Amino acid sequence: MRAFRRDRPEPDGFLRPYRIGAVVLAVFGVLCLLVVVQSPSVVYWTGQRVRGTDEGGIVYYTVAGEERSLDSHRPAPPRPVARTVYADPADSSRDRLLTPVKWLDAAFVVLPFGGAGTTLAVGIARHRRWRGRMAADEQGRRQRATEAWHADGRPGPSPGVTPGDGSRPSRSTRSRRWSR
Repeated sequence: MRAFRRDRPEPDGFLRPYRIGAVVLAVFGVLCLLVVVQSPSVVYWTGQRVRGTDEGGIVYYTVAGEERSLDSHRPAPPRPVARTVYADPADSSRDRLLTPVKWLDAAFVVLPFGGAGTTLAVGIARHRRWRGRMAADEQGRRQRATEAWHADGRPGPSPGVTPGDGSRPSRSTRSRRWSR
């Protein structure tokens, strides 16, 4: 990104790099969502959560009155242990045990969208700070010009008249005039 001088007017497309970054991250998030939806782990989000019992490395559970079993891929516990299973009522081959994979899938989808939002927020915050600095610089420039004007012995503007326009009343005077 090109550096901007502070005394220039507002650069055209100041937020453009941030918008491009946010769009790239959002597109990546959509692709991640499509990957998760097409993966077997989608049953974590669409399946039925049931409780099962791990006995000897095999988890036994019931879905809609049907007894099912699933290999836990862990060493057999010394006594039966309760386990959570996410089951697809229509297809028992898609059933999955609750593991950290569920939260990794969620992070895989949510983080790109969070990054896109953060990128936009950072861009907007930087733009607001830049505009505030430019307004402060402009106010300081006007103050210095007014002080230089008075230092030369020139009289200041009369009350109710904007500087540089000797005949037009200020906005506050005009609004008072119309409110009567």
